Order: sequence, then C-alpha cells, then structure tokens
Amino acid sequence: MRFEGGVAKYTITEAAETFFDYKKRTVQWLRWRERTKVFLQGPEGHGPIEIERTRPETGERRYKLDDIELITKSLLEYKKIKQDEYDAIMERIAAQRQIEEAHKSVSQIQTKAS
Repeated sequence: MRFEGGVAKYTITEAAETFFDYKKRTVQWLRWRERTKVFLQGPEGHGPIEIERTRPETGERRYKLDDIELITKSLLEYKKIKQDEYDAIMERIAAQRQIEEAHKSVSQIQTKAS
C-alpha cells in the first residue's frame, strides 16, 4: 500500500493479500476476474468500475478503498464470493479506512508543524 495524496492505493497483489482470502483467492484469481470483466461491470445500478491507472506505461493498476469496496459488492452480486467472505472483506476495508484516516491526521499535523 502506498499513500498518494493522502489516499491509500493498493496494487492487485496487495489487494489480494490484504482484502481477499489469499489462500483461496489468489492474485491470478483476481486478475482473471478483472480480465473477464466480472467485477468491472460494477454492482447493479452502479455501472462500470473505473480504475485509475497510475503508471500507464506499465499498465499497473492501483486500487483505492472505494474501488475495492465496489469490486467486492460486484463479486458478491455475481456470486463469485459468498456472503461470509463479503462480510470479512468489508471489515478489512473498514479497518484500512481507519488507517487511512490516521495517516491523513498525522500528515496534517506534520504539515502544520513545518
């Protein structure tokens, strides 16, 4: 995870390791879901999920927590994950949001101090 502009961003490997059960849902599983556009459709009523490319020359994607939340909702809707997996991922997202907020607070304090 990297903070860019105060926002946490994750590579696909970091997303798989941090949010999805890495033993059951590998990076390759997540990449395959992306390639087959399963989660890029977005959950019903949302429309396609747009994922920012931060390194267009390599095509590396960075996922924000909002992206991961939409991906998770879409995977549940398309029955690619079960409800208990969804609940666990959403708990991890909530925990990471707290870390992101703490990072923003520390950055603001450091900015004021300098």
